[in-house]
Amino acid sequence: ILDEAHTAAPASASKYAIDSRVTRVVRDVAPRFENRLFLSATPHNGHSNSFSAILEILDPQRFTRGVPVLGICYGEQAICDRLGGKVEHSDHREFGRAFVEVKDDCALFAGVWNKGDREQVWMSHGDRISAIPKGFKVVAVSDSSPYAAIADDHRRIYGVQFHPEVVHTPDGAKLIANFVHRIAGCPGDWSMAQFRAAEVAQERVART
Repeated sequence: ILDEAHTAAPASASKYAIDSRVTRVVRDVAPRFENRLFLSATPHNGHSNSFSAILEILDPQRFTRGVPVLGICYGEQAICDRLGGKVEHSDHREFGRAFVEVKDDCALFAGVWNKGDREQVWMSHGDRISAIPKGFKVVAVSDSSPYAAIADDHRRIYGVQFHPEVVHTPDGAKLIANFVHRIAGCPGDWSMAQFRAAEVAQERVART
């Protein structure tokens, strides 16, 4: 799980942008997540050193193993770049509340959004996707984002330019739940109580 990509590889002209302690940790950890992959957001644009560094971490072969992938904002741009699409610099930054028009159905939207719906989302990005990879379809658009959401149901790879993880996208939690449970197959049975009990038990064993 890669969350907040700019933390892993901050935008900078310095070596730190591509060879920081955090970046090295992410490079070490990323290969261990073989069951599902999240690509989250960054306030930096897709032409910064941080973008290049994250793309180095994301081996394109990861997208050919049948691993479910959800790319959010910057993550959608990374998917497009890695799989043959195109990301371009834009003079217009889209930030704040926006509305998307649902153009097609997909597993990510199942039971939440339907074709023809107009839904509120939260946008925060500078660069824009100008071409999507082969095999993907456009499932949502906004006034400023012709690829507000893309989907490849066959490979279970999805990208959204908006932010489902914030309250300003009212149905965002439902979309994430669709990915986690329906698409990635996670059971959702984790709880803090179970975690605490397991940790306490492990600590007791370690002390005996």
